[in-house]
Amino acid sequence: MNQIIAINVFLSPDESIIRLLRENYKLEKSDYTSESFEYIPHITLAMLFIYEENINNLHQDLKQLIYKNILLTNNKLIKKWNLYWLSISRNEYINELQKNILKITQKYKVIWNNKCFLTKTFQYKKNIDWVNKYEENNNFNDSLHITLGQLEPKKIVTEDMDNKIIFPYLWIWHMWNFCAVRRIINKINTNNK
Repeated sequence: MNQIIAINVFLSPDESIIRLLRENYKLEKSDYTSESFEYIPHITLAMLFIYEENINNLHQDLKQLIYKNILLTNNKLIKKWNLYWLSISRNEYINELQKNILKITQKYKVIWNNKCFLTKTFQYKKNIDWVNKYEENNNFNDSLHITLGQLEPKKIVTEDMDNKIIFPYLWIWHMWNFCAVRRIINKINTNNK
């Protein structure tokens, strides 16, 4: 069966930053952690619903876009809605990359159904609306972000982070509830060129 799934195309920071952010996330007790999936710190560049059989073609298309290391600036810690974010500054390369990713995803996008997300317990319509409208919501002048959770992070989270963060991988993941990423499908090494 050719299932339609909700996927997230995103960048992940290097392992030292992931470890730091996961230490903070272990204290999180909100609904965000309710199904015990691993927390993956990430910057979303695209979200879409896609036939699972088309994932490999999308992966090959995305590989053609990566041509240099991705180094971004850690900006500040902010609270938006009920979540804490680590704000990451944009640069010319990341804007170009994201715009090209969004162009590529156009040919793969399909209409969702209620089994697209990787979740058993929760299904929120606002997730579906957000994925469908993701391109409209992008403002290439605003910062990117890594969602940290609902719990206010310890100061160690930002104080121990370098100002410049390397993002060594572009990933394709199956989305869980809240549009969080939870199941690996493919990855692209951004440091191999």
